[in-house]
Amino acid sequence: MENYPSPDDALSDLRKKGYEADLSFETDPYGLYNGDLDLRLNPDAYHVDKSIQIEDPSHPDESETVYAISTSSGIKGTLTDMHSQNIASMLSTLAGIIREFNVPVDQYLREMADPVISNPFQSSASTGRIRIGGPGGSMVQKERSSLFSSAQIIEFTDWAAVQNASRLWDGLYTDVIKPLKKRDFHFIFHLGNVAKKLVFDIDEALDIIGDYSSFGKVMLMLDNDEISDLWGKLNGCSPAPGLSGPGVAQAKERCNFIFNTMNIDSLVVLHGDNAAQLSRDRGEVVLPGRPRTGNSEVINARERFSVGYQMGLLLQLDTLQCIALGLAVSKGYTEPSSGMGSAQLLAYIHNWVSDL
Repeated sequence: MENYPSPDDALSDLRKKGYEADLSFETDPYGLYNGDLDLRLNPDAYHVDKSIQIEDPSHPDESETVYAISTSSGIKGTLTDMHSQNIASMLSTLAGIIREFNVPVDQYLREMADPVISNPFQSSASTGRIRIGGPGGSMVQKERSSLFSSAQIIEFTDWAAVQNASRLWDGLYTDVIKPLKKRDFHFIFHLGNVAKKLVFDIDEALDIIGDYSSFGKVMLMLDNDEISDLWGKLNGCSPAPGLSGPGVAQAKERCNFIFNTMNIDSLVVLHGDNAAQLSRDRGEVVLPGRPRTGNSEVINARERFSVGYQMGLLLQLDTLQCIALGLAVSKGYTEPSSGMGSAQLLAYIHNWVSDL
């Protein structure tokens, strides 16, 4: 049995053996997809010839499995997936953390719509998150710099939907963030729907976002449609009307292009039921989410994902757990409940583990 130090080594060896197609999961419809061939495979159309589990001693919850896959038509390819047992273990650990901090979790979720929230997970008083733009956002910028000096997360709501957003973001950087000289912020930016925006204005916004990297970690958070619109604008292309978003492989290429174009630390992308994060220090982390059942619909998925991800940051969780919290908060709202709290989160995670 071969032992590979990394997934890349396993993939390289399998490609030499003829497994050349790059396959990815899709959940709608459920199966596998190859972007180069625009090929979709339902579960009955392929065979797993070999599975290679690769353990990461420094991050045991992020072990991965590389699959060698073939079809009856002769196509051979590879698929990389986190091992379901490790996902279940990670989710069980996350559930334990939510149970331990159930009271501050409930407080955080009650206050999540407020422009300024405290950090309920710390005993000392501190600002957890400040939201710039959107309802109440204009009020926030007028607060004294002392409000920002204790903040851990600064979130910038949809640039495309906020009037004079670039001026607001640039003014905050020049007048507040830069003079503070604090370099441990988490900045989270949302561009929103840029389809009707001028390329010049988009480039200006991306440059402003990059400026913030001097004073903390900068993250851009987009869903799949927003990725397509932004990629199209930056490349002078217009999305064809009436067509659905790109497949997984094409979406990945577009994500890499945007990430490498910008001066940011990480790019988080929601793609259907799944989420991925590209980062300078960790590479790509992908978490297959729990497939939706029935006619359930996620409302404001990216906004609610951001709420859950930020809770993970305040709890000082690792990247995978932050992504899992984001998915649980965003998709948990489709569960039959009157709202979202620790009890609903735990129920959703329990069902997620059961489905693995």
